Amino acid sequence: MSSLAPHLKPPGCEICNRKDALYHCPRCLAVYYCGQEHEEADQNKHTNGCAEVSRTRRNLATEYEEIRALPRDFALPDEDDEPDAYGRLLEASFRTGVGVTWAYRQIRWYLDARLNMVDTLLLNFGYADGRLEVVESALGHLLAVLRMRRRGLVDTAELTLSLYVSLDRNQEAYDFLKYYARWEDVATPSRNRRLIAYADHCRGRGLPLPPFGSSPPADFVGPDDGAYEWNHSDKDLHYLQPKNADMLEELYDLDANWDNPGRLNLSYLASLILIKVRALLGLQAIQRAKRALAGTLSPELMAMIYAQLAGSVIVKYPSKMVATTEETSIDIAMVMLQVRDLYVAIEAKNPEFWESMLNSPTCVATKRYCYHAEALKLDACNAIQRNHIAWYATPGAIDSIKRLRRVSQCAPRR
Repeated sequence: MSSLAPHLKPPGCEICNRKDALYHCPRCLAVYYCGQEHEEADQNKHTNGCAEVSRTRRNLATEYEEIRALPRDFALPDEDDEPDAYGRLLEASFRTGVGVTWAYRQIRWYLDARLNMVDTLLLNFGYADGRLEVVESALGHLLAVLRMRRRGLVDTAELTLSLYVSLDRNQEAYDFLKYYARWEDVATPSRNRRLIAYADHCRGRGLPLPPFGSSPPADFVGPDDGAYEWNHSDKDLHYLQPKNADMLEELYDLDANWDNPGRLNLSYLASLILIKVRALLGLQAIQRAKRALAGTLSPELMAMIYAQLAGSVIVKYPSKMVATTEETSIDIAMVMLQVRDLYVAIEAKNPEFWESMLNSPTCVATKRYCYHAEALKLDACNAIQRNHIAWYATPGAIDSIKRLRRVSQCAPRR
């Protein structure tokens, strides 16, 4: 994985960068050392971040144990008097990892603790000079939270997408984006809400409550029924589908409402255009190699060179690496048009974004500044904070946008 994310440090000693005979810091479990001598040498630099991560990790463990210790027949915490006949669903939902909503305080506190763990890990060991394992761990926490509560966590989804892109896992990032671009604005009541509604339906009619863990009858019409694609019997069928979507597809194939540039959040757009820019850079590198080396090397050696030049997006498309120069030129023109459309959409949505990203991303991407900024600057700096490291770690990405920006500024206005 380290080769896919060269800006992230693979496991190694914090002092000498040794790769073998390592052990985790026993408190934060976020960094490695090769011996006690180097652990002590790094103590002054490491102490503050280690203490924060250790404290957050202990809090997460406490919330986890409290969830596990809950009785199977406790009352729904947000109800005043009447016990909830489906209160035991909390435990079942927690154990299966799906169907959890903010209605349950215990689960809410637990998921908040996981999100706090993500923030603490990234702020101390994930952003500046980030560690690969820390970013992967943060991504794992985010995916677990989204699996348990799939709607309403917009910031969590944005950060998840940006970590996929930062790890150079572009296919997974695009699949994730395509799912959320399709479903984010759809009303999505949870399974628990439907089950509680059915319990109320049974109580009101004097009917026996169904056995614990069972689903309401198929003909029961719950609140906003039909707005959500997932139910208990096929809980994994549609989540994060489709898989292996075409990263080079037209923008209207990603989102049927693409004509509205405000449809996607700014952070989504920033991640999406970076995926497209990576594809463009890979195609351009292959095209230059084809023209420079045409007829000079064996096909096998040329294929190896193309695979090295293709980048993490185009390497998923073997046919693009053996295409003719004319076909590659067509692909370049197509992707370049998509990049231009995305650039224009971002500029129309938030003019602050490109100005800050291209000129002072590190200065802008600080939480203290963001929280006191006006609306457009707040949105821009949040998106920059999540995406600027991946942008600057992609060779040629920023230069491509700067060239596009110069051309767009010089173009005559209609």
